[in-house]
Amino acid sequence: MLRVAKEQVVTDTLVKPVKAIPGSPGRIIALRDKPNWLCDYAYIPNPNPDSMKAALEWALGLTED
Repeated sequence: MLRVAKEQVVTDTLVKPVKAIPGSPGRIIALRDKPNWLCDYAYIPNPNPDSMKAALEWALGLTED
């Protein structure tokens, strides 16, 4: 799903999914569960390509909050 969303986002930034942990740099895309620590995150309870694309654009700073 991330690959499909990345293909639709206009950016040259490389994207590599990693597990978020407290202190992770940058914004977090939270799939199905919210982080239990303070951070900037996009919560997607039921991921689909459209919601993943919107979250990815936000995480990369391409759209406003």
